[in-house]
Amino acid sequence: MERHTRQETQRAMHTHNTTKTLRTRMAALGATSILLLAACTNAGGAPGGSDADSGDLEAIKLRVPTLYGPDHFQTKAMAAYADAVKEASDGSITMEFFYGDSLVKPADTINALRDGVVDIALSVPVYSPSDFPIDQWTTRLAFLQTTDPVVSSLQATSAILDWSINDPDQMAEYDKLGIVPLIPRFYGHESYHLLCKTPVTDLASAQGQRARVGGQVWQDEIESFGMVGVSLAGAEIYEGFQRGVIDCYAGSAPDMVGSSLDEVGKHYTTVGMSGVSSLGLMMSQTTWDRLPLEAKQILWDESPVFLTTWHAGYIDIKHDWFVEDRGLTFHEADDDLLDALDSHQQRQLAEAIDTAPATVSDPADAIERFEAAYDTWLPVIKDDLGYDTGYTTWVEWAQSTDGDVDLAAWADHLTEDILAPHRPK
Repeated sequence: MERHTRQETQRAMHTHNTTKTLRTRMAALGATSILLLAACTNAGGAPGGSDADSGDLEAIKLRVPTLYGPDHFQTKAMAAYADAVKEASDGSITMEFFYGDSLVKPADTINALRDGVVDIALSVPVYSPSDFPIDQWTTRLAFLQTTDPVVSSLQATSAILDWSINDPDQMAEYDKLGIVPLIPRFYGHESYHLLCKTPVTDLASAQGQRARVGGQVWQDEIESFGMVGVSLAGAEIYEGFQRGVIDCYAGSAPDMVGSSLDEVGKHYTTVGMSGVSSLGLMMSQTTWDRLPLEAKQILWDESPVFLTTWHAGYIDIKHDWFVEDRGLTFHEADDDLLDALDSHQQRQLAEAIDTAPATVSDPADAIERFEAAYDTWLPVIKDDLGYDTGYTTWVEWAQSTDGDVDLAAWADHLTEDILAPHRPK
């Protein structure tokens, strides 16, 4: 893997000490999503162009909870998927959305899927890690992707999707839980960084700083900096940040924007902590078993619409984070902090085989294939599909481009190489 290249790239970045001014986007997320959806639905076969015969389908309404309200980029991805499924089924398959915890609490989603209370949902294994031992094992290795803007996000999702859907042990984990993976795993965020009240760029400035973390992976990483991890529920983060319960937030720009944390923390440091590789689009096995083959194929074929809309929204927010006037100062981490993170992450990789859960039949083979997936997809995304932006940092890319990225070619490649071989028959 190119881990040392990642560190060298980050060290080459310049510290940005001036606040950023507003720059107008040439295309908004809504337009991007519409273009992506149009590109997908006009393609022959999947994605977004199911060739399943929907003429004889009876009406099917699926219950779908979402973590956020209708305007959040994650919910928009689910809505785009619902629209594509409805169109492909000639209106026979529709989805009813339940926002926030109006139907089930996020921590209860897997049980609700298993029991048939909900039909399709975003799975977030960090809410019930004991149910996903293999997922959580490999989550500790969510740092193998490049740091290049755009490429990193697409490479990471391609690699984890490719590995998970082709790993029998990982797929058995879902089967045991009574859920059917439409998209087994994808990256919600390709890497985490720090938003703090005061600059945190090296080990000296990090010492003793309290940072909110979303799980053990990031707890361990910030402790390698000498920081203190704090667990806060999502609804408590803003007030905790404001009142000094925490000094920093470890996360990504979309979550920082979604919680308005930039109103409190004004110093963003690019660090390159592990990303979130555990999200998945899941369906209740109970519901799946009742569906005719045509319906299953439509739900499968249209799943790339969800992925492309999600990533379009994510990339759009990342772009705006670095160009809108939020009064932020952007920093790059110093060598000693990067070295501490690199040492910690390399230990995780070295210990992975020995720490595999009992459900992994061949840990050495699993890790070899895991690393190979990231190596394989980097040149595909960067060179073959042409997503190399020519920039080495998200800041540089955002401040030099309008942020528009056409993900149709990526969706087509995911479908052909990963999803099509597993299409329901």
